[in-house]
Amino acid sequence: MRLRFKWNHYLGFFMHPLLGAQPLAWLRTPLSLKAWPTWHFLPKFIFVGLMSVLNLPNILIEQVYRLIRRPAKPAEDPVFIIGHPRSGTTHLQQILSEDPRFYTPKLYEVLFPNYNNTFARLLRGIIAPFLPKTRPQDNVSLSLDSPQEEEFALAATTGLSFINGFYYPKQFRQIVEQAVLFRDEKDKRVWQQSMLRFVRAIQPQCGNRRLILKSPANMARLEAIREVFPNAKFIFIDRNSQRILQSTLHLFAEVLPQTSFQYIDEKTVTDHAFFMYETFHRAYHKQSGSFSDKELMEISHEAFLKQPEEVLSRIYSFMGVENRAMDSVVRNYEAYQKNKHKPLDEHLLKRLQAIDAKLLSEFPQSATTRKVAV
Repeated sequence: MRLRFKWNHYLGFFMHPLLGAQPLAWLRTPLSLKAWPTWHFLPKFIFVGLMSVLNLPNILIEQVYRLIRRPAKPAEDPVFIIGHPRSGTTHLQQILSEDPRFYTPKLYEVLFPNYNNTFARLLRGIIAPFLPKTRPQDNVSLSLDSPQEEEFALAATTGLSFINGFYYPKQFRQIVEQAVLFRDEKDKRVWQQSMLRFVRAIQPQCGNRRLILKSPANMARLEAIREVFPNAKFIFIDRNSQRILQSTLHLFAEVLPQTSFQYIDEKTVTDHAFFMYETFHRAYHKQSGSFSDKELMEISHEAFLKQPEEVLSRIYSFMGVENRAMDSVVRNYEAYQKNKHKPLDEHLLKRLQAIDAKLLSEFPQSATTRKVAV
């Protein structure tokens, strides 16, 4: 992994994901975790803060709109696609988003969640020309209507989100403790309320369609989600651990320079990747055992790539939805070119194998060994 910070990363003001945030969300992580920007990124940090203040009139108008519309909780609880970052969750989300019976949050809705029903629509024409054609970490196409994960929205509404780890990487572990593992019960309640508000906010666009949400961090939040959505369904995607780590390191290298408010070195980022891998999987295995086969389904990423129609059929059956012809959609995504990564260095591979062995000893009858569809 080569982590490079360039001058345009320090001055890239206009594409930061927090531009649609409210002031308290912008300040939550710096104040609660003392996560302040390094001097290189201070201009960007201040600019995002000024934009959050300018968002206040738009937020007020949105609140009036929601008060009038009073969006209700959906008739059905969402389906959550979960799995460690770089496990193929985006791939499945995009395929399911092609089905008109489902709805996935759009990019503009998660970037501007505080006024997604009002001014966010007006901003589409202004922002669209500056949006890159693909995501920085891979070849996945990007547009304002692309399916996107709700973590960005939670960061912009309450500031309690796993994605903050990409804004303040020096406090990455503390952010995971705060916004994923919920060591503080108060943080969990704030996160749950934020999630419910976001779901209700996009309800006018969702209508009667089944909502599909996707966030890798949710693999460690199963119980917290079930408290809010007791009838939710979870689809967990498992992938070869070496492929996960290779791709995760690439993700950090490509995304951190563009989103971070802090300078950080490569060794620390590598340590974060291992910490996230072990922590997310341990939390998942601890919680998943209490979920039935009707609540939680597990699939193999490799099996999905080899037999997409068969695995997709199982997914539809799990969701209780008729499996209509999706062959053409699957074929379109089969042409997608995945990233190619160099093999892990020997010391990294041994470190990963040691973590896998430890997890296996702690959870010998883990859900992944029992229910992964192959």
